[in-house]
Amino acid sequence: MQRFLKEVGEEKVVLGIHDLGAAIGFTFLSCYPERVSKLIILDTFAYLSALRKLQWRVLYDCILKIPLVGTLLHQLIWEVAVRRTDFFVSLAFYDKALVTKDLVRKYRELSRREADYRTLVINGMNRIWNAVEKNATKITVPTLIIWAENDLLFPPLAALKLHRNIAGSILKTIPECGHFLQEEKPDEVNRHILQFLTTP
Repeated sequence: MQRFLKEVGEEKVVLGIHDLGAAIGFTFLSCYPERVSKLIILDTFAYLSALRKLQWRVLYDCILKIPLVGTLLHQLIWEVAVRRTDFFVSLAFYDKALVTKDLVRKYRELSRREADYRTLVINGMNRIWNAVEKNATKITVPTLIIWAENDLLFPPLAALKLHRNIAGSILKTIPECGHFLQEEKPDEVNRHILQFLTTP
């Protein structure tokens, strides 16, 4: 991200983060606070304490680090997950009518490009959570949090905790909307973002 900003000649940016992107975004902001003028957070990994305690997750993290065995296990699980893209996409939308065959196909194509995701997982899921949660209280730039009220992947309780931990943040929720809120309710998402960007 730092190299990209240098190449395009931008000194400061409005940083928008969603899902796993929050781990990257929060880390970038902690390393280069002078490069970010405003922060926009959409449904993301944070405060999932129940998921952290699952024994299978800890075991999965450990097995993934074993040479060859971890690679083969990950490829097997990921292949199954890709084949069930229809289930995961349906889970991420409140309005199931939006989950068309074409949409599922597009997400399946994106899901096959999982190298970066695997890098995050193999380094430990705790790093993903910690990147967000530990840095949340350090954020000083103006911050907008937009959250879908019907996100089954990342419940709105996480948004409330982020809102409490980021001083001066603004929280907007979108009803009847699932995890992919930019696709499901783009007009509402854009309205909140434009209002945030144009308000001193």
